[in-house]
Amino acid sequence: MKNTVRTAIQTSEYEINLDLLSTNGENFIQFKEDNITNGTTKTIALNRNNSSIEINIDNYIEGDEEKNTSIIQNKEISGNTMKKSISVKYEDSDNRVEAYVTQNYQTVTQFNDEMILNNENSIKLNDLDEEELQTLMSTVTEGVNNKLNEIQTEINMGELQQVLINAGLVKEQQNMELSGTTETEKTRYNSQFEMLKGENLDADSILNAINASQNYISNLEVVSNTELKIMLERNTNSPDIVTTLQNFIEEHKREKYNIDVEYDEQTGLARNLLLTIVVDET
Repeated sequence: MKNTVRTAIQTSEYEINLDLLSTNGENFIQFKEDNITNGTTKTIALNRNNSSIEINIDNYIEGDEEKNTSIIQNKEISGNTMKKSISVKYEDSDNRVEAYVTQNYQTVTQFNDEMILNNENSIKLNDLDEEELQTLMSTVTEGVNNKLNEIQTEINMGELQQVLINAGLVKEQQNMELSGTTETEKTRYNSQFEMLKGENLDADSILNAINASQNYISNLEVVSNTELKIMLERNTNSPDIVTTLQNFIEEHKREKYNIDVEYDEQTGLARNLLLTIVVDET
């Protein structure tokens, strides 16, 4: 069975064509807009069948080179194995970026070193006291932050951001660092510091919190005799500041501490950790 549909709109300023082709197991949709006034052409095409999906976006401005972005996903199934690959490509007159991801899956009925969670090898968070929960969450946060830092070391985010801006996929004013994050990204970013908040925490809990957030600590400010402001900044590596803070806590091992979060008024993102020594007024 084969169906084809073409819709065309023509004016003195622009021409739009929408093509649809549907055959057994395959669908092709293409949107093309020719702007006669400014000499630009935009084409968006989607090609889908049972094993692959391909999206192509072409932008052309008269007198300039064409900009092309493509996303291709393929899936191959053979017996109890499946190979899934995704490729993303972008190219213009000054930039060319290609990224490939391949995943291999195998359906199994038995597992090596199978572990079944039960009361002996699982943790019920509700059963932990505040200090134990704080230590656990700090350990998890530290592990996640370390892995993110490794990824950011391998990828030059500044160059990637500029390529996306050139491709028209990200607007110039959209900052990919912090101020342009979505609400979901903002919540995810803030939560890693909000889980460190607490009152009457011992020195070990504070050291765990410092380790969990060390990749974001940029500076320290002494607010008063009992309060420190730990300044946070993304993609920051200030080992001297972290060491100074750790040494301070070690020297005041017997103290109890409160941790709170201070937010940036413009972005709403966690900007500072407020560390306060609990004063016994009795």
